Amino acid sequence: MRKFCILLVAIWGMALCAADVFGMPAATVLGMSSQKKGTMGRVSFLFDRIPEFKIQESGQRIRLRFSQTGFAQSFQEAGPDELLVQVKSTEDAGGSSVELYLHNVPLNVDVTADTQRSRLNVNIFWDKRKLGARPAILEKRMGRLQPIKGGISAQKVIRSDYKGQWIDFFQKFEWPVGRSMSFPVHFSFPPFPSPLLQEHDEMLPQGLLSAGRRQLWETAVNILEEESQNTPEPSRLIVYKLLMSECRLRNTEPGKALEILRQIETASPLPGGKAWKAYLRAYAQAVSGKLFFAAHIADSGHKRHEVHQSLRPWYSLLRAELAIATGHFEKSLQVLQKAQGVSARLTGMYSLRKADVRYALGRDQKAYQGYREVASNLALLRKYPSSLANWSKLLYARGEFSDAYRYFMLLSEVLKKDFPESGALADYWSAMARWRGGYPEQAWQMFVDNQENFAETEAGFRAWLKLLDHEMLGENRPDLKIFLTDYQEIIASGPTREVREEAYFKQILACHVHRQDLQAVKLLGRFFKDYWAGELHPEAQALFVEIFPNVIDGLVEKGRSFQALALVTKHRDLLAQARITYDFLRNLAESYFQAGFFEQAVKTYLYILDFEKNRTQKRESFPPLLAVYDQLKAYDKVQEYAEDYLENYAHGPEKEKVLFLYNKALLHTKDQQKALRSLLDKNRPQTSRLDHLAGTLFFDLEHYDLVEYFLSRAADNSRGFEKRIITMKRAEALYAAQKWEQAQPLYESLLNREGFSGRAAYRLIEILFNLGQGRQALKLYTEMTEKQEESQWLKLAEETVSIRNSILKEN
Repeated sequence: MRKFCILLVAIWGMALCAADVFGMPAATVLGMSSQKKGTMGRVSFLFDRIPEFKIQESGQRIRLRFSQTGFAQSFQEAGPDELLVQVKSTEDAGGSSVELYLHNVPLNVDVTADTQRSRLNVNIFWDKRKLGARPAILEKRMGRLQPIKGGISAQKVIRSDYKGQWIDFFQKFEWPVGRSMSFPVHFSFPPFPSPLLQEHDEMLPQGLLSAGRRQLWETAVNILEEESQNTPEPSRLIVYKLLMSECRLRNTEPGKALEILRQIETASPLPGGKAWKAYLRAYAQAVSGKLFFAAHIADSGHKRHEVHQSLRPWYSLLRAELAIATGHFEKSLQVLQKAQGVSARLTGMYSLRKADVRYALGRDQKAYQGYREVASNLALLRKYPSSLANWSKLLYARGEFSDAYRYFMLLSEVLKKDFPESGALADYWSAMARWRGGYPEQAWQMFVDNQENFAETEAGFRAWLKLLDHEMLGENRPDLKIFLTDYQEIIASGPTREVREEAYFKQILACHVHRQDLQAVKLLGRFFKDYWAGELHPEAQALFVEIFPNVIDGLVEKGRSFQALALVTKHRDLLAQARITYDFLRNLAESYFQAGFFEQAVKTYLYILDFEKNRTQKRESFPPLLAVYDQLKAYDKVQEYAEDYLENYAHGPEKEKVLFLYNKALLHTKDQQKALRSLLDKNRPQTSRLDHLAGTLFFDLEHYDLVEYFLSRAADNSRGFEKRIITMKRAEALYAAQKWEQAQPLYESLLNREGFSGRAAYRLIEILFNLGQGRQALKLYTEMTEKQEESQWLKLAEETVSIRNSILKEN
């Protein structure tokens, strides 16, 4: 298929060039559709003419690039459905791209083109039976998600067999052998001469047996056809037709066999003729790949027709094999156990099929016993590659690596002629058996041979991965760039999803082992996107939550807060599952706060409050949380969490900070009663900030004596700008209480203070007039005019002087 795609690309590339030469317009994508049928899905693109294209698979993402192609104005993407999660289409100067995100990782993807209708079909295949299955490692289960209770809500913790020991992954990981060594059922057919010939030997034409023994099936058919033309007897004619069909089947011509069977009348005068016709029809359909139809014919024929004693065991065997092929293993076992007339020559075959069924049902011990009964019959095993593969896999799974090696080698020999890629895969597993059996040098040489001789096959890529593992486990590891180059080539060209997924994860581990955790985290982000339903996804999560906190700490220490925050935002769901430290969370929350991401800072502090078990560390998180809520003006939340702190940590060292933010929030929400109770509490800390808030509250309540009491105390413990603010508020309170002499020196202390001088001068002018010192007031106004004080206060002062002058003239 890959060669076919390359050929298509080459042909369409030439066509595109020709179009450019003759001035033809660039291709246009007119429409798009998707559909799903069973284990196959299809996404179709309709063009005005098919352009050059490239396809790239990566996990659950398929990317198609169309050269010099745009989208029609009426083009609409296919929406999410049973096949697609999402579709992304982009267009640029060089053409257009479409990314397809699938619900599951596909087993295989190919592309077909309908040039007459200018339609390009992306055909997607997967095996439902494998969805959700987990690869085993030395009989262990990898990557478990276990919910535990803790704090306010439930927390998920990811476990892995490799926690902190990721180098072991290169040594111990392997996909289950059964995943890559599945073969179609080989249907049994009676050896020549069959029971049909034996039952009707008196009717056989001369030379038929001789032609059959020499396997000259075409000659045998010609003999039967010639005899058929010369015999008027209906029973003999039916026998000849049945024998012709049998010869066609032996010559691997099921279609011609079915044509002959259709010529036989339904009402057969031959005893047992209907049963033989049903048997041969079922077998022909089975080898044609129409398994369910074949099973229906076999079951119906078994019930409706009287089956001759000699045919009965073969009929039962065919029904059992069809049940295996269609996944009805319990039914197959019942048929095999109820079979009658099983001769000595068929006992081994029945034992083999019973073992196959039990292996498929997971009854490994009984399957092992069944295979052991026929293991020495190598001639029988050679006829049934699927059974030989099952027996080899079972030996491997049981740790009998020496026997597994021998039978995998036999399987390779059986397959190499007609199925070279499958034979190479058997070679690969024989090498694995050598390695696991304690012969590493021989195994590595076999891997080298496999990679060289079958470079483009699954076996070659698997061997390449094992050779990379060997280098990773060595004392002198090559440079990381060499590893990444090799892994990238496997990811791009690997023929199966398992190979690509393993290579992708191992390149991430290679970065981790070489202490390039930031690069590992970046690659993990893409891995989660491409293989979010892949089988190594839990292992990727386990690695992520292990290294992610240190990566973020490192970025924060280097001042790369925005990069750290971007990564945290992208992976916030996994962050909740990480075994993260208190210091990490505090640093993260502070980074959020400093960068102005207040909502994210709140979530981080709340996470600490929910899950932190250490009482001291939990207590220390309240003040910064309140400060963030204060920035957000979420005063109700400030009150809620401040009251929580005061209830649980009444004597905590952060009490003053908490009380300040709490009372500030109360003043903003006009909850003066609560503020009064809090600020007048005799046990509250005596600090300038709290006294300042108390003075502010009593100013609003016009209790000016208390304002002076608290603000004078606050001024004694404050410095700089804060003290000037307090001084202004004290002066304003005394002014409002008409205590001119007490307010005057306070305003005078602020006359030369930027930001305060205009208001202080205006108030002093009024006070001087009130004290009967008009000359001094006018002098101060003149100074104020010369200095060009703040315009609003200068204007007010001008109005005051004007009014006072008017009063003086009237008097």
